[in-house]
Amino acid sequence: AACRAEGGGDAIAIRADVRESEAVDAMFEQARAHFGRVDVLVNNAGALTMPEGKSLRGPLGATCDEAIRLLIDSHLIGTITCSRAALQEMEPRGEGAIISISSTATTRALPGHAVYAAAKAGVEGFTRALAYEVAKKGVRVNAVRAGWLDSPSNAPLTSDAAATKAFTKRFIPANRLGAMGEVAASCLFLASEAAAYMAGEVLTIDGGMSL
Repeated sequence: AACRAEGGGDAIAIRADVRESEAVDAMFEQARAHFGRVDVLVNNAGALTMPEGKSLRGPLGATCDEAIRLLIDSHLIGTITCSRAALQEMEPRGEGAIISISSTATTRALPGHAVYAAAKAGVEGFTRALAYEVAKKGVRVNAVRAGWLDSPSNAPLTSDAAATKAFTKRFIPANRLGAMGEVAASCLFLASEAAAYMAGEVLTIDGGMSL
């Protein structure tokens, strides 16, 4: 409803577990039934908390098997499963764009992020390999490597103004957290014809944190 009101476009919400191929296939069928076709896929699904609300990020030695599987399966396997489903339509048509969300955790080590970093590094490797595979078929595959954002998932940091100020001053040359809309704008660029000659790229949006 908010998308329709603000942008004048059309949007529907479909609930699906991206770890399950049957659920992903059903999601794409619903999308096609509503819109007629799927032109762009943005792989943005990924768990950061357990079902009971406990954070999935923490020391590896204290990370249980369930948490490891949830991180890997939701961030990496979900990206692979959704991309495979999108290609069933994009490859025969000879066009389409797949964009996956990665993280600066792949390039800058952070305590408590080992499994998360492994999952996102997998996403980046998958992006490059798949881009090479399908570029000749007219499908573009790229990724956005996002830095620290002012988002609900970072509420433990953003809820403390003093901590946020100290963190950004020390680690981010832009001296602020990123906005979710800035990552969305990057995805819009990669989905557009302006990025028609880009394949296998990982676009970093992090305020200079990786410098």
